[in-house]
Amino acid sequence: MNDKNKTDAQPCPAFNSTRLYNRWNVRIRFRNRLVAGIPGTAELIESWMKARIKFDDALRQALIDKNKELLAKSHEEAAKHAEEIVEEQQEKTTNVFLRDEHGLYIETRQIKSMFKECGSLLDMYREHRGSKDQIQHGTFLIKGLGPNPDYNTYLGTMVPDGVEERPIHIKSGPMGPRNAIKRVEWVDHCEIEFEIWALRIPPAATRAVTEQMLTDMLTLAQENGLGADRSQGQGMFHVLEPGLVRISYAEPKEPEEDGPKPKKGKAPAKPDPIAMHGPND
Repeated sequence: MNDKNKTDAQPCPAFNSTRLYNRWNVRIRFRNRLVAGIPGTAELIESWMKARIKFDDALRQALIDKNKELLAKSHEEAAKHAEEIVEEQQEKTTNVFLRDEHGLYIETRQIKSMFKECGSLLDMYREHRGSKDQIQHGTFLIKGLGPNPDYNTYLGTMVPDGVEERPIHIKSGPMGPRNAIKRVEWVDHCEIEFEIWALRIPPAATRAVTEQMLTDMLTLAQENGLGADRSQGQGMFHVLEPGLVRISYAEPKEPEEDGPKPKKGKAPAKPDPIAMHGPND
């Protein structure tokens, strides 16, 4: 943003959005490891793309610089050896946690996706029509505690507890079935704390995200897990006492009626004076 467009004005309190949301605080502790799932460097991201194509001239040149005696061999042997080097660089990747000067963190969108997935697994969206749209958009928010709360949920540590390296088998892909090395950062038994914001909607509206729905989603999420390698049993957690803590909660009341309203229709007929007094009066 151009600095010329910035001012010293502060956010207007009349537009404080907290009054529109029911808000809860929750703290969870992982039972085992929270595993990272973000490629570690720009080079690793690029390697994901290159894994879909064969080695290029730059990689071939790197091969030549590294092993000049390979030039004396046949082109077929050189190509075979080059592919082995490329595969080694492409497949030995490291997944890391995002980090800044405040420590390691996960993005709040990951927690929001966890709620969305658990709601789908519990088949909530069939009974509560419209609630899926509420969770997808800005009417359902996850806020971290600390710097940059709209995006970051901090893990309470500056460095991971370890890096696991293990062989994996890739069954399909452009290069066919093959073995590879997977390296991932992990943090053990960490605790994270965040806020849940749900737009205040009249309870009668099926799209409303209720406290009971959030409780059920979190109950399932404990076993379904959060983060990478959930299929390996990682990322399971416990919701810590006292559970969902209301920060600001008020169910909107349905509009009250002032009383029965008269039905609209024809104006009452004027009384007939003859019928009232008789013909001889």
